[in-house]
Amino acid sequence: MKVTIAWVSFAVGLAGCGTERAYEGPDRSSAEQALIIGDPQVTSGLPIKAVIRKVDAQVPRFGYSSVAVLPGKHEVLVDCVMASHAAVRFPLIIEAEAGRRYFLRAQTTPGNRTCAEVTVDVE
Repeated sequence: MKVTIAWVSFAVGLAGCGTERAYEGPDRSSAEQALIIGDPQVTSGLPIKAVIRKVDAQVPRFGYSSVAVLPGKHEVLVDCVMASHAAVRFPLIIEAEAGRRYFLRAQTTPGNRTCAEVTVDVE
């Protein structure tokens, strides 16, 4: 029983840790690509999260919370999800530069009533 609980906890912890590749061809180095990073689809209590639903034509598989893209303009569809509310979908345009990371941040309205927007922090 303890082993089963530990395994399930480990598997849930890994959910959302992967990076999906949204370009064709060989793998590229981190200096040649950009990462668009959202929140894991499965969390252990985050009150609000930004979940990537689509980057250009690529729909990330379950368990992938980030998407690697080549430099250029990308259309990103993001769900802002709150535990007690329906998801709100936001379309974004990200002009990605090689070697950069783009963190999607879900924002709430005053009083945490609903999702207000999804912003992008660049590193």
